[in-house]
Amino acid sequence: MHDKLTANDIKKMQEELDYRRLELMPEIIEEVKRTRAFGDLSENYEYKAAKQAQNKNRSRMRYLEGMIKTVIKYAPVALEQPDSYEARANLMWTSSWAINGMAGALQNCGWTCHPIEHELSAIYDITHGLGLAILTPRWMKYVLDDTTVGRFREYGVNVFGIDPSLPTMDIARRSIELTEDFLFNKLGLQSTLTEIGIDSRNFDIMA
Repeated sequence: MHDKLTANDIKKMQEELDYRRLELMPEIIEEVKRTRAFGDLSENYEYKAAKQAQNKNRSRMRYLEGMIKTVIKYAPVALEQPDSYEARANLMWTSSWAINGMAGALQNCGWTCHPIEHELSAIYDITHGLGLAILTPRWMKYVLDDTTVGRFREYGVNVFGIDPSLPTMDIARRSIELTEDFLFNKLGLQSTLTEIGIDSRNFDIMA
């Protein structure tokens, strides 16, 4: 079960975080700016509503980041100490929120790795979580550029605690490295398609 929790559900939470950072947050910021121009802020309902939406969005992002951090902290402990009540309890709490839909509530964006992995698990006998664990770090490296670096920086700072004073691109690359380290070194998941018996013979079919 741990591969589903740490790979599949974490990606769903990251999907919503991307939506909130890249799409919803800029919209809310613009709305706050627009409504400030209406005048007296103490009597400005539109401004208050925009600020409430901004605070709600930020709170939701911190909540999702907290869930990811919980898994990163306790999944390795559960593997090393199977009888650890604290680790198991925290993982069960987090997985319950993820599985019951709370982690994906209110999201409105796609996560490219999901449909790609569905093609793999439709043909090969692998779990969705393991497929996502293998694909996601590669996908992160592929899409990392000047237009996406901000989201990876925030992910690295808020989830992994990377020093925010470092150059933005360095933080982004380091966040991907730490994601790989967590999945493949700390959890011991297979890191390549070859390791799980997948070669290129069905790529045309899956495409």
